[in-house]
Amino acid sequence: MVCFPVVSLYSMLMMTDRFSFLLAAICAFLIVAVPGCGGVKLHEVSGKVTIDGEVPPIPLEIRFEPVDHKGNTIGAGTSIVQKNSGTYQIFYPGGQPGLPAGEYTVLIDVVPDDETSDGQTPVSIPAKYNSRTELKAAIQPGKNENVDFDISLRR
Repeated sequence: MVCFPVVSLYSMLMMTDRFSFLLAAICAFLIVAVPGCGGVKLHEVSGKVTIDGEVPPIPLEIRFEPVDHKGNTIGAGTSIVQKNSGTYQIFYPGGQPGLPAGEYTVLIDVVPDDETSDGQTPVSIPAKYNSRTELKAAIQPGKNENVDFDISLRR
């Protein structure tokens, strides 16, 4: 549902006509009370990705896609896994940290721009972690820390 702009308190107070003031107050109340205007409740998601038990030598991208997305990835959260630490924090579309509670498939791959000078990516992540991912995560209300993944380059 689309939210309408809320009439500012200043403009409501400046109205001299009693009917206009009452109408503006009712509209402001209805706009705030309309479901969907408050946005989606997000819960912090962070963790660490390791490759064969070691921190990744290159930055990786991690993506959480809702299980019930039906081909639509609009609710997907993403992050860059920091090279040399392996840590990440997921961000929802619009740059807000966190995800709605629920079940997610997780995709991990090399950051597309992280290539060597000859155009080759220094590490190839197996498809079972990205295009044919087997990784899952359940996001609970509240903080979801230590949502960790240890992937293997051994196929």
